[in-house]
Amino acid sequence: MSSANQKYKMSGTSKPFKEWLIEQQKEGQLDIHDESSYRNAIGNALSVKEISDRRKRNIFIAVGISLAIYGIYKLSKSGKLEGVDTSL
Repeated sequence: MSSANQKYKMSGTSKPFKEWLIEQQKEGQLDIHDESSYRNAIGNALSVKEISDRRKRNIFIAVGISLAIYGIYKLSKSGKLEGVDTSL
């Protein structure tokens, strides 16, 4: 079974992918997939709130890690980490 992307490449068309995809779906060549039916690994549909909460959590974690790394870097440059091996 080929993906839509593979079929698009094999078709050799000069149309943009989205235009070609809509055309193929209207002709019945490809299934129409509604984004609201996408599932997570467990098989449950993710709500917009769950996606938003996960995104916020990931951003918060990334900012926290970045600040910790920056703080350690500044301390090591100022010499306040004497006695601590900072080499990798």
